[in-house]
Formats: sequence, structure tokens, C-alpha cells
Amino acid sequence: MKPFRTIAALLFVAVAFCIPSALFAADAAYPPVWAYDEGPILSENANCTDKLFGNYTDNSMGCQLVRIKRDIPYFPAVDKAVMNKREKGGSNKFRPAYGDIPWRMIQKPNSVKILFIGQDGTHIAEAAGRPATAGFGGRAHDLANYFGVDYSAGFINTYAFTIKGQASSRNTPYLESCPELSSSSCRVRFGNIMNNGLWLITQDQNSPIVKWRNRLIDWIIRNNKKSLKLIVGFGGTARESMATYVISKGGEVGTRYSKADLQTLKVAEVDLKFAGGNNQFPVPLNKQGGDLYADILGYNPNYKTDRDTGQSEGQDEALKALRKSENLDYVKENMFLTGAGVKGSGILHPAQIGGFILDEIYINGRNTRSLKGITLDDGTTLNSDVLMVQLPHPTYLSNVKRSQGGEVVSDLVADAVRVLEPYADNGWVIEKDAFRPELQGKNLFFGPKEANGSRQRYTYGRADIGPEYYDFGTPKNRMVSVSSAKRLKVPSPVSERNKGGVIMFGSRDQPPFDRQRVRSMLAQKPNSGLSSLDIWSSRPRIPELLTTFDKGPGVEFAKLMKTNLPGNDIYDSVQSNRRVGDFAHYRGTFENPKVIVLADPDGYDGLMTARASTGTR
Repeated sequence: MKPFRTIAALLFVAVAFCIPSALFAADAAYPPVWAYDEGPILSENANCTDKLFGNYTDNSMGCQLVRIKRDIPYFPAVDKAVMNKREKGGSNKFRPAYGDIPWRMIQKPNSVKILFIGQDGTHIAEAAGRPATAGFGGRAHDLANYFGVDYSAGFINTYAFTIKGQASSRNTPYLESCPELSSSSCRVRFGNIMNNGLWLITQDQNSPIVKWRNRLIDWIIRNNKKSLKLIVGFGGTARESMATYVISKGGEVGTRYSKADLQTLKVAEVDLKFAGGNNQFPVPLNKQGGDLYADILGYNPNYKTDRDTGQSEGQDEALKALRKSENLDYVKENMFLTGAGVKGSGILHPAQIGGFILDEIYINGRNTRSLKGITLDDGTTLNSDVLMVQLPHPTYLSNVKRSQGGEVVSDLVADAVRVLEPYADNGWVIEKDAFRPELQGKNLFFGPKEANGSRQRYTYGRADIGPEYYDFGTPKNRMVSVSSAKRLKVPSPVSERNKGGVIMFGSRDQPPFDRQRVRSMLAQKPNSGLSSLDIWSSRPRIPELLTTFDKGPGVEFAKLMKTNLPGNDIYDSVQSNRRVGDFAHYRGTFENPKVIVLADPDGYDGLMTARASTGTR
């Protein structure tokens, strides 16, 4: 089905603002300046509807991906149902305003060599509609370069919606070596723990979110059987997601604590206090539901984290007070412990505390880091090595570099990838991308070894992200490898659906907008003519519209539009347009159009949609 076949086609030739990014200069090997993401690869007469609608005719990889996109669970509704928290009728954990951002990857078969998995998107990733955009994406891309990969990297997240706060809570208190509260062996410990409700949503095999994520991972593996060699998790939540996929395929993955260990653990019920920015601090509850830290200290601590130092005096004082042995009896008597969960531990799965251990992956009874031997969703067996590894989170590496230097960062990455070396020594290799000239020599892992026989170490850096990952016509300031966005603070009252729903991109500072006017805009009701099946979703659910999406202008027109832009010297007086670049070249179809509309750029809608003449225009 061709996009916009049933309506008059619109064509807009934009006034260009600046030359293409130097990243894709004419002498670059690949990709060309006119590259873009054309979406799922579909045949001319693809029919992607399925048994749900009584018409199952096309099971091509493209149609499977279309249906995967259609079937993304509405995360805020799952959260509301499981967590049972209602803030003015909305979600407690997930932000609904921008919808889902499920992947960033080239979708042609055998185009992905490394799959990266993170936790959730950033502000600018929401605005760009692609995960792993901004600083995280630039650092992750640079790590891909270390393995010889640039445009053949794929990115997904544990969550297809962005979340408030973090998935797991650092410094959550629990009692260890404590089979009974009367035991003298009981000790206070602190761990990185995911609460029960979020665990059920995030990693339980019965969760619709987990089932959907496993479908997506499986599709990526099957679509890239000849090319995919490595799956990389960033952070603990991504590690758990990799392990959950392995378990869904009949594999086993060890945990820091066994189920037997949970008999001697007691995890406190906590209240997640806002600690500034995207930080939260778990405060143990007393039996009346109050603040146990405040009870012990005799005053209400300030739990907010200092933006400059990353420290919180109130948090430090609270943790010290709970650790003191003289307070242990009071803690055991007054801490709210439900006695529920596995063996009365208060949690549902041992991986909630300490996580899974990727060194203890067993597939078909074999201890391995490779997915080789698993049965994929189409019934075939994976017959090649696709290795799994957890690398330090790029944000963590940034903090380490600031505090301890680049050599420490290199050591951290070297330690993490050491598990891959035996496979590489036995012939496992990732075929190098055709690197652009400025990136030559960055594929260090598979390069010549050092004099001592070790592999060359990673040098911490940042790599640019190319237009091949985004819609044609996306502005430069939405395809960035730096964190250049800010979530606008809108004054109350505003609906839960719209909290955090205004993202200003291009700057990290709070912009001087009229927030009352923004609030009135957010209060507008949706168009009554929209189908109830499609309201507040970013993808069609109606069967006849599944394959109706803009596949881009095609190579001929893309090349024509991108290689005929005027030079920067014409626009020297308009500096802001250098950062934005050319965008929103067209909307509609180039195939037998009946109407062509030429227009001057008007308004900011095209920045968000990457399409001409959208919004009120």
C-alpha cells in the first residue's frame, strides 16, 4: 500500500539552511548524505494483517516487524494495572506523551552486527523518536567503533517508553543472614533492588512488556543471522533483559543470590523519594507507613542530590544511622517487612537483588556466553555464535573519566570485554564496516595485539550518529550525539498524561517560554474525528492502515534534494540554522502526484515531524 494513496498528495520543497553535515562528505565511503531510515521492508502489495483480524496472508520479515510495532504494549496502562498507583488517573512510572521509541537500526536483512540494549530513552531520544540518541548514543556508538562497527549497530531499550526515576533503586536496605528477626546474625545491607511491581512489569516472563521485547530481540536475531555477532547490555536493567530473553528460550542464568538464600533475607518496603533530576532515594517505611530514617535521626533529612557534587548530606546521614549496630534492634522491631515473596524475603525473584550473572549462562546444559543452539521463534536453530556481554554504562564511564581519568575507563572496558577474548582467539570476529576516513583505525578489539599479547584497549570517546538511522528530513538538532534537550517544567494543574510532555531540544537550559500559555496548549482536547483505536498511539492499529507509513522519497529524490543545497556562506547571518540544518523537505508521495504545493517554511512543526506543512500549517 502506497502512503497517502487515498488523499491528495502534498509536496514541499524546503528552503535549505545549510550544507549537509561534514560527517557525510562526498568522499565518505558509506553511508551517503542522502541515507535515511525507510522503515520496515515491505513488498509492493504487502498485506500485514493477521489472524487477529481474520486475514493472515503475509508473514515476511517486514510484515512481522510492522506487527511488532503495532503490538507494543501501552506501558503506562500496564504500569497502572500492576503497580496500582493512580496519580490523577495516569501512569506512575512511564511517560505517555511521546509514545514509544522502540528501536534505532537499519532494517534491511543482515545490516546489524552489534545489538545494544539500554534501559530507556533520554529527553532528546523522545523528541527524535529513536532510542540511543544524544550523549548515551554518541558514547555507545564509539564503543561500537571499538569493535569495527559504525552504521551496523542496532539499539533498543528495556523500556520502549521513557521512565521517571530509575528502574532499580540504589541503597535499598535489607537484612542479611537473618532467618528470623530474633537472630543475632542479622545485619543491615544495602543493594540495588527493583521493587516487586516493576519487576513483574519488566522481567517476569508473563509480562506483556517482556513478551513483546523478547519478540523484538528474536526478530533482530533472525533478520540478521549472517551478520549479528554481539549483544551488548548497558547497565543492570539491560543485563536482566538479556538474561530474561535467554530464559525465555529455555536457557538458565545464575543469580547473585539463590532462591535458598532468600530464606535469610528480608527486604524493606520503601518509599521512593524525589532526590532531584532523575534521581530517587529509597526510604524504608516504619510499620505505620512513615519515614524510618526520620524516626532514627529525630528529624526529616533532605534527600535531594547536589547537582554539582552528586552527593547528598541527608542521604549519607540516613545510611550511616541505619548501619549503626546500636540501632539494629530498633530497625528490626520497626521496619515494615511484609513477610511476602519467596521464602518471606519480601521480593519475588532472587535477581531483583544483585541481578543475574552472565558468567552463568547455560544453553542446552553448556556454560557459555553464546546464544548458539537456541531455538528461534520461527522454529529454526541459531547455528552461529552471537555473544552476550555487559559493558559499563556510558554515563558511568563519563563520571569515572571526570573523577579518575581516561586510563581507568580503558581498564573498565578491557575488564568487561575480556570474556570475549577466548571466542575471538578461536575465530569469532565481527566483519568491519566500511569506515569513513576519520574513523579508520578505531576497530581496536580485532586489530593487532599489544606487545604483551593483550588486545588493544578502548580509548573513551564519542562518535557521531548518521542520518541513516532517522526519517528523511530530520533536522540536525534531533540527530545528535550530545545531550542537548531539556524537559520543560509546566505549572500545575496539568494532566498526568502531559507531565513532562514538553521537551525543548537544542539547549540544556530551561528556555524562557510562557509556561501558562504552554499549559493552555496542553489542555487542548484531541480531534474528535480520530479513531479511538489510534488516539495517543504513535502507530496504527486499524488493519487497513498497518502498512500506511511514509517510506521516504526513494534514492533518486533523496539524492536530488540532499546534493543540491546551497552553501553555508549564504546563511552566515542566521547562526541558529547551522545547528538545525535542512529539514522537512516534503510530505506526500512522488509517485504520480496530482497536486504539488510549494510553500515557505512556517512554524516549528516540521522540526518534530520531519515533514513539510504539518500542524496548523
